[in-house]
Amino acid sequence: MIFALVPAAGHSTRMSRPKLALPLGGRTVLEHVIAALRGGGAEHILVVIGPHVTELGPLADMAGAETLLLSEETADMRATVEAGLTWLEAKFSPKPDDAWLLAPADHPTLNAAVVQQLVAARIDIPESSIIIPTFAGRRGDPALIAWQHIEG
Repeated sequence: MIFALVPAAGHSTRMSRPKLALPLGGRTVLEHVIAALRGGGAEHILVVIGPHVTELGPLADMAGAETLLLSEETADMRATVEAGLTWLEAKFSPKPDDAWLLAPADHPTLNAAVVQQLVAARIDIPESSIIIPTFAGRRGDPALIAWQHIEG
């Protein structure tokens, strides 16, 4: 099973409103990311939001993702991701051979084909437990990580 975790608890202070709710080509930034993950093969998508961006919850829900609303702001993205992984583990009990995509929410140009390639690489190269896309020698997003790396 492939899970996707979208940390979306940032402040977006430069935009004066959550940048993930900004329109882009008829959808919001967040909706683009969720659509790419779903189209790429993610079976369960979790968007983790903070109490200061509750308006992202309905957007995520309408796009077909589940939402974890944190009770308080997190210190950094790592804490947001850890909260999301804990939630996924409690709800779905992933197995060590399952995997999850770490997909930054502010990546509206994410293409479902990239996600599909990551999922295919996981099958083609089963000994690889972390797969990161690259382009012109530079690492990109999202990362596909085997669940075995999550502490139980």
